[in-house]
Amino acid sequence: MAIVREDYFLLTRDCTAAAILSIFEYWANAAIALNANELEPWLGIKTVKDFEEMLLGIATDKCIRRALHKLREAGFIDIRKPLAHRKSLEYRFLITTVQSALNELFNGKNTADFDKSQRSNDRSPNGKNTVDFDKSQRSNGRLTIYKKDQDLEEIREKEISLADETIAPIVEESRRQSPPLSSPQILASLSEEKEILHEADSSSLGQIIPPPPGLEKIKKYQKLDAEGTKLKSAELRDWADLEIGQYVPIYRKSGYILTGGNDIVGEFALYVAKQNCKPRQEPTIALGFNVINKCESDPRSWQKLVVWVVQWQQSIAAAKEVNLAASIADEQERQRIHLASKKKFSL
Repeated sequence: MAIVREDYFLLTRDCTAAAILSIFEYWANAAIALNANELEPWLGIKTVKDFEEMLLGIATDKCIRRALHKLREAGFIDIRKPLAHRKSLEYRFLITTVQSALNELFNGKNTADFDKSQRSNDRSPNGKNTVDFDKSQRSNGRLTIYKKDQDLEEIREKEISLADETIAPIVEESRRQSPPLSSPQILASLSEEKEILHEADSSSLGQIIPPPPGLEKIKKYQKLDAEGTKLKSAELRDWADLEIGQYVPIYRKSGYILTGGNDIVGEFALYVAKQNCKPRQEPTIALGFNVINKCESDPRSWQKLVVWVVQWQQSIAAAKEVNLAASIADEQERQRIHLASKKKFSL
């Protein structure tokens, strides 16, 4: 059963469109985290298969295309064709428009009778519910992006309150134990603190705090890629090392992308082949090599690689747990037989 935000469903009256709005919000949060100056950034090239993977197969290709068209007609998303990829589409989540629609919906309409309404695409052909509605956003209809500052402020207030409660008894105890300072002592301590602060201010004057390492490189590569500039293999390796560097060494022995097929772990290539082979097509390591190299050449497909690596690691861990459970069961069975045989011979 898929979980759909209720306020998004009230905007679209379509479960697939509501789920896709949540996906766009997730992508927009990630893009804004990289560049906070852009409030409505372009989210990169996305295919229908990307939406199918994010929706975990609850919607068909036709439903997704219809929902995207509906969202564009409503003005919630923008679509364009990049010059470098004429056959692909790039999307932008129009946060301001969606937020205005949510405000209008929750300020001017009553949603009490929502639970009574059932739509045809809320149910599967066998009559069972295929979606469940998340009502946590129903009270104010705010986007996660817009709630972030308010939530941080509430967390800061709680932290300050907790700190005051923790420090107050310590300060009070310190005051009781420390002898009171006379006026000359107070003036001397204040002058010493003033000199220390003045020296600290003088030493830090004119210093520029550098940005986080690698951030400028990432922005440069993103700009070149958005302009349609074809990056060299060395530049792609450098970019990938900054973006997904912690995942590449898991499936490549060298730790770098685009270094040839012999560098890829065969089990991972076979796993990727199984995820991408067509019906009646045999998954082979060669097929996995081709898919991996193709994804590594396209920065927009790096997240797919990350998902496959994580899922592959999870499958390995699950298999180890099954083997461990089987070994324990076998050992217990051997002990039971051994004890039974000892009891028999003792009789």
